Amino acid sequence: TSTRLSLRRCATPPHCCLARMTCFKALQGPSWHRTIARQPKPSSRCSACWIPRVRPAIRAGGTAVGVTIEGTETVFGTDIGAVISARQNVSSGGVASGATVKFAAQFVYAGGTATGTVVSSAGHMVVSSGGLAIGGTMLSSGQTFISAAGTASGLTISTSVADCVSSGGTTIGTIIRSGGLEGVNGGATALGATVSFGGIEIVIGYASAATVSSGGT
Repeated sequence: TSTRLSLRRCATPPHCCLARMTCFKALQGPSWHRTIARQPKPSSRCSACWIPRVRPAIRAGGTAVGVTIEGTETVFGTDIGAVISARQNVSSGGVASGATVKFAAQFVYAGGTATGTVVSSAGHMVVSSGGLAIGGTMLSSGQTFISAAGTASGLTISTSVADCVSSGGTTIGTIIRSGGLEGVNGGATALGATVSFGGIEIVIGYASAATVSSGGT
């Protein structure tokens, strides 16, 4: 794991410095202890102390579990259960499983895979060319964008969520619930969608084997 360090003031007691440092030490190992020793000693008064901000990269073969990121995380290895409040980049060979994205964005690039992502509260998931998203859940004003040659399988869309499939993009087995909208643009493909009561699928491109329940559109 590698980091780039900067300093910022701790804003509120719930984000206390000591708790953050404990979390980061567990993530970074001995090298983090050596780095943190050169930083100002934290004060017991949260509003008066400095804490480090990290920009981690999970390298190929590496695994991170249950990490909370307030910055940009790049995944080449495996990341399980991350809570993202800024940005997560899932790069070639990387796997992000069970990430939670709120007021943030997850980008799945060529060769990257995101499984079970939960996007809510104005969060975004962007599946770029060659990227793959499997089994994500989009809630409460979250949005997904499937770019050309990107693929999303088994997404569940509901509660004021928009799923936009660009030309060349593909969605498979999307479940569109009440309040959800899937837009399939010209040149895009939607296969096996299920549109429940209150859900809407708009198709300009190609759709096949869709199931539209009573009250769905």
